Amino acid sequence: MTYGLATVAIGGNAHAVLVRGERFVALSHWGETRDLPALLADWDSVAPRLEQGAGDEAACAEAGADFAEAEVKAPYRPGQVFCS
Repeated sequence: MTYGLATVAIGGNAHAVLVRGERFVALSHWGETRDLPALLADWDSVAPRLEQGAGDEAACAEAGADFAEAEVKAPYRPGQVFCS
């Protein structure tokens, strides 16, 4: 299953979301409330749950929203930048 992650504004607050096709679902739908950097830092334990969410047809159809209309926020802010 192909999916992506993004940060979008929902009700004025930034939320990590799972993006599948043209739809997105807030990860809080499945009880996940961490922001995107925290999820990436814990990738080994998060990835299997994201795969399950991406396969949740009902959530994507019922709880999902149109990604084209989302207020997309900066997806990730690195903690360190290297220059050479």
